[in-house]
Amino acid sequence: MIHKKIKIGISGHKGVLGSHFIKMFGTLKFIPLQVDITKKKQVDNWFIKNHDIDIFIHLASVVSLNKLNKKNCYNVNVIGTKNILNAINKAKVNKLKFFFYSSTSHVYNYKKNSLINEKATPKPFNYYGKTKLLAEKIILKFCKKNKINHSIGRIFSFTSITQKKDYFFPSLIKKLKSNKDTFTIGSSNAIRNFLHIDDVCLAIMHIVKSDLKGIYNICSEENLSIQEVVFRVKENLKSNKKIKLYFDNKINSLKGSNKKIIYSGWKQTKNFNDIIKDYLKYL
Repeated sequence: MIHKKIKIGISGHKGVLGSHFIKMFGTLKFIPLQVDITKKKQVDNWFIKNHDIDIFIHLASVVSLNKLNKKNCYNVNVIGTKNILNAINKAKVNKLKFFFYSSTSHVYNYKKNSLINEKATPKPFNYYGKTKLLAEKIILKFCKKNKINHSIGRIFSFTSITQKKDYFFPSLIKKLKSNKDTFTIGSSNAIRNFLHIDDVCLAIMHIVKSDLKGIYNICSEENLSIQEVVFRVKENLKSNKKIKLYFDNKINSLKGSNKKIIYSGWKQTKNFNDIIKDYLKYL
């Protein structure tokens, strides 16, 4: 267990994941990186001031996939990560015991049948995934050179009631609650692992407090097609909407294997029905 006196630096504290993480483990001593990580001088000054942190959890990221600003995505995900690592060196944060980085399943490529484990060769299918993989490589090189214990969590699909409406799950709820009688869903045969945000946070904390090194998939045990997700949510909402499903001939499935993190001692606490129930509480 992490002692309350241990100082935990954290980036992305205002984001969906970061804010929820701090809320879940609010008794710990978090020190938010309250600067623009693309601004080198600001990051340097923060680490000089907080050179005595014990753990750093890097959650800051550009994650929007719709209308992605490539320049902003690169600046935050790559340049921002470089700035953090360089500042750790410059400020001589020699107490740093552990560095955690939240990456993404988008560093992998789609697979039709098999589960994707951590040994799979990364092959990003979009620009966002490319920037996250590049950040991973920079972190691995830096931590190895400076002998810093570190871990990378590749997070698959997850849900939160605070996610923006353009994300799949909140977008689906919005459509089912709209005044329109009919709506369409594309790539209905695609498969995803939807994990509750609580379990994502528990997985990250498990990795950090257990000092687990290496790369870990963070995903649900349930592999669900988009079609199944739609109809299960529709049934729970008692919706009479007519749904037109379109199927994609291309492989569009990201089915993660979470065996590695399960073997390390982490357990999923909420299933897909729990995700639906949580959403219904706030409607």
